[in-house]
Amino acid sequence: MSEKWIIRDIPLVKLYPFRKRRIPPYQELCMKASIVHYGLQEPLIVFPEDDDLYCILDGHVRYAALKELGYISVPCRFQNSEQRR
Repeated sequence: MSEKWIIRDIPLVKLYPFRKRRIPPYQELCMKASIVHYGLQEPLIVFPEDDDLYCILDGHVRYAALKELGYISVPCRFQNSEQRR
């Protein structure tokens, strides 16, 4: 059975990290430079919650860099709700 993924722009205010972690400044700086130069190459992978929020499973450094760069929404990838059951 193939998985159906949805990619959708989601406002940053509706995203939260799966776990808090300290991101080294050089790592965030490199990611910001990459996003500015090449654009965002990979969407964040998120898990939709019932309260219209999304938990970030992959892309914590990208998320921090995008927030710092002033993005309002970002492309996120998640499974169709029927697939999660």
